[in-house]
Amino acid sequence: MEGEARAVEHGAATLVSAIGSFYGVTLGVSLETIAHVVLGKGEKTSITIDGGESDTRLVSECVRRARASGVLKGGVTVEVSSEIPPSRGMKSSSSVSLAVTGALMKAAGRRITPRGLLVASAESAIAAGVSITGAYDDAAACHFGGLIFADNRRMRTVRRLHVRGGYSVLFCVPERRITKESLPMERIRRHASAMKLFFDQAKRGSIGDACRGSTMLLCGLLDIDPSPALEAMNAGALISGLTGTGPAFFAVAGNRTERRVAAAMSGFGKVMFTRPTGVSADGYAF
Repeated sequence: MEGEARAVEHGAATLVSAIGSFYGVTLGVSLETIAHVVLGKGEKTSITIDGGESDTRLVSECVRRARASGVLKGGVTVEVSSEIPPSRGMKSSSSVSLAVTGALMKAAGRRITPRGLLVASAESAIAAGVSITGAYDDAAACHFGGLIFADNRRMRTVRRLHVRGGYSVLFCVPERRITKESLPMERIRRHASAMKLFFDQAKRGSIGDACRGSTMLLCGLLDIDPSPALEAMNAGALISGLTGTGPAFFAVAGNRTERRVAAAMSGFGKVMFTRPTGVSADGYAF
């Protein structure tokens, strides 16, 4: 089997975390992950991620699943490059698993439905130990863009909203990383009911309030200082909060306020400018 393909996926920011309740709200952003796959003879698997510095467990699991399903029958070389800092809550794992799985399928000449791709991404993330919930909400936001409301346990999208143009999504990215293995899951699960209430609140339209509640609860549970989000809001951000389980924060800001918001967040980490994906003239999430 010989073939070659490339796939591009994006990152995302969490507005309401699914870590406790499995119900999450996530916004797609323009940060990119690119996977390049070359199929060849033999059985050897070669994986390169950003110069070889990153964990290869997730890519290996994507390849293993493709072999187990009969999609791959020979050697494979996978090269991944990404703009998304890992272990910060910016959906690097979902973006990588989507891109790698998509490129593997293209290289093998196989078709996969959008839902099939999202489910494969979620299942690979769980099997590789890089996700607790499978992050179906994250994968959907990375792939489709817009604002995704999802039930991760059932792996289905509850609602998808487009967003208007004219906004930036800023990330405040500290040096610290938080791995899934280090999370206090027993403590987090005790607050599952509250986290579900934040999801329901966002679904009713109070997205900013739900994001703030989810952020403050998780920051307390994970011993993270919420100041980046608070300072961003004071500087004029429309919405700001902890993304995923952090430690990065995001802020949605208009063109007139984005520089002020960036300055407010800059004292807490590196600031990255991105744009929302899934933008439409009919968008109304923001």
